[in-house]
Amino acid sequence: MNIYMLCKVQFHGLNIPSRWHQIIQIFEGYKSTIICRVIKWMRPASGIYKCNTDGAAKGNPGPSSAAFCIRNKDGDLVYAAAKTLIDGSNIVLGRGYRMETDSMTMKMIINAEWRIPWSISMLVGDIKRLMADQRVTVEHIHREGNGLTDFLTNFVFDFAGAVQFHNFQEFPSDAKKILNLEKLGIPNLRVRALQDKAPD
Repeated sequence: MNIYMLCKVQFHGLNIPSRWHQIIQIFEGYKSTIICRVIKWMRPASGIYKCNTDGAAKGNPGPSSAAFCIRNKDGDLVYAAAKTLIDGSNIVLGRGYRMETDSMTMKMIINAEWRIPWSISMLVGDIKRLMADQRVTVEHIHREGNGLTDFLTNFVFDFAGAVQFHNFQEFPSDAKKILNLEKLGIPNLRVRALQDKAPD
């Protein structure tokens, strides 16, 4: 019965029979369909600053963090920190910028494409007030194209409090590598399995 439940959870697209010999028959002919997409960080247009954001949590409930990284048209670091998005927005007031997040939910809420949950309505209101007089676009990027801020959200867990970086030389060596790879446009692969189907 435990194997049956495991199969139901792991392969929810398959019609898993309850008898052992039938489960074996299903998986003897099973093939998973994999799709790959090339994802890479793209430089902003001239005169625009790009602000990538990310968040992380160690458990639910548990400690959480947020990070942002601002880069110019050449992909060079302007400023990065592991702290709230609002603080990041304050840094770039008066400049046009493009904000990228790997949270589709955040993008849809800030762009008013989804209703704001009451539990975060005050925070979203603060973000929108900071964006009110700015040239700001908020777009979604897959996690594979948001490597630098993903690294920073996890890096900050090793420190008590926030970390800030004002230039490339202040970055830890792993962050320097990620920034250089993204700046050069080196792609990452996004690999996902499609909905599982039983064999013909």
